[in-house]
Amino acid sequence: MPVTLTVLEKVAVALTERLEAMIADENDDYQTEVTSVLRLPRNGGEYTPEHLQILVRQGDDEIDDEQCRPGNPPAIAHRQTFNLRCHVMTSERDTDVVDSISNTFCADVIKCLTAPTNWCQFGSVSYDATIKSPEPINEDGGPDGFNLPIVIVYRVDENNPYNARS
Repeated sequence: MPVTLTVLEKVAVALTERLEAMIADENDDYQTEVTSVLRLPRNGGEYTPEHLQILVRQGDDEIDDEQCRPGNPPAIAHRQTFNLRCHVMTSERDTDVVDSISNTFCADVIKCLTAPTNWCQFGSVSYDATIKSPEPINEDGGPDGFNLPIVIVYRVDENNPYNARS
């Protein structure tokens, strides 16, 4: 039997696939050459942090009562946050300014996310998205970089989270 994905999982897959375009950027659209884009289990899983790596982490979900729609069944609007943790791990001998690398990396991630027409629809399963302000990551002994939250809004049937609603 084929696996059916929930609307939320379709959003997560579309987001991850869009960011993966930065890995093998054959058209030189981006100045940042991303090494990998990963989704990890909630407990963190096993991975090795890398320079110019993006971790896609599912954050908080909230019901947006104002965007819910009546019907039978009603359409429930979700505001799902995804945290894009972008690592910058320069070598000890690198003379480039870490903030400059982070600024370029952040600009490229935003450019990648918003490149498609109707970018906020993520494969026609959502109807709005907002990129929030980047949050610096400065971890002693860990990767530096930034977290870029993106809030994606979608609707599903009240009784069927597999069915996207407009």
